[in-house]
Amino acid sequence: MTDTGHDTTAHALDLRLFPIAGAQVSALVLPGCGFREHTDHDGIGYAHWLNRIGISAAVLHYRLRPDPFPLALQQARAALALLQQSSDDGFCGTSVGVIGSSAGGLLAGLLATGAVLSVEDTPGDVPRPDFQAQCYGLADLGLLPEAAVQALLADRVDLARELSPVSHVDAQTCPSFIWATAADPPGLPNVLAWTSTLAEHGVPVELHIYPQGRHGVGLADGVAYGAHDHERIPHTAQWTEAFERWVRHSAADHLATRAQRRPRSRLAGGIRAQRRPRHRAQTGPWSSSCHGAGGMPRAQVT
Repeated sequence: MTDTGHDTTAHALDLRLFPIAGAQVSALVLPGCGFREHTDHDGIGYAHWLNRIGISAAVLHYRLRPDPFPLALQQARAALALLQQSSDDGFCGTSVGVIGSSAGGLLAGLLATGAVLSVEDTPGDVPRPDFQAQCYGLADLGLLPEAAVQALLADRVDLARELSPVSHVDAQTCPSFIWATAADPPGLPNVLAWTSTLAEHGVPVELHIYPQGRHGVGLADGVAYGAHDHERIPHTAQWTEAFERWVRHSAADHLATRAQRRPRSRLAGGIRAQRRPRHRAQTGPWSSSCHGAGGMPRAQVT
């Protein structure tokens, strides 16, 4: 896939679309794995789950090491802006959230807080999602051992504080759903830091801690995606049901209000995304009368 990202980087944007016709909610999925690779079980696996509950999904394979930051963040911004401005049925007019796992959660948190790094040129109006879901996401790199931070950031360790989403939380940060397990050494302290910081700023937040499951457990449904084995932990797998209830009942009114107020982002450059076949929601909790102008062709993000 040879798509052009925004800004002046001219790097490829690998965005895979999983639309649901008539959906009112969509999510940008940012898989994890320490900026070394993209794990499918919390990427494409999440997209299939979201489709089953009537939510359109787009999975971004952001740039990995050794590419320096802020490229991955810039690509995540571009993908979010594309979804917010899409005329495609399945994304048009939807409340657009972001779901990130582990390192992908770090990027999701930077989007949710509108973070701009000191090494970036001023990007104009920065898009923010209408909600975020943090799946054992990284909130504060200061909570990790120095060697782990080095492994994550390579030659950009100097940006560790700026790349900690909790450093950027403000009252405009979107409602947040957060979960991890008590058996996850990096995940647990980070989700607690997320929750306390969001609460201090008056941001709506819901936290779930489950007793079992390693870091990176994903859906915990026992289904393997790609080369990675996958655990089945029925109690931990209930986080998906909790998320669906949270989106449908706790956040729906707030999401609609934010979607109506959302300004258009001023991001330069064109993006073309890879479409997956359109699906109809089986459970259909979200529906709308918005009809797109056919597909997602090379959409200009302006």
